[in-house]
Amino acid sequence: MFKNTIIFLLDKNNNWIESYLRKHLNKFTKKYQYKILKNIRLIKNKIVFVLSYTKILKDDFLQKNKEVLIVHPSNRPKDKGFAPVQYQVLRNKKLIHV
Repeated sequence: MFKNTIIFLLDKNNNWIESYLRKHLNKFTKKYQYKILKNIRLIKNKIVFVLSYTKILKDDFLQKNKEVLIVHPSNRPKDKGFAPVQYQVLRNKKLIHV
């Protein structure tokens, strides 16, 4: 029935985004299968959305999965790193890219 499972990779410390995902993704369960994982070693050959993940992803992880989509709230590479939104606000930026 489900051709692909979509994986959401989260940090163990970002519980706020997990509760948000569980609340809003339930309406898609008839059409899509998804899992929320926090252990990168459990993910292979999947479609992965990386959300609020603070560790560096190694090349082997990126290469062994079908698609890895990283959501980052900045215009990379200029605003890379931890807390990019906060640093852009502190620099008085009027437009923040995602």
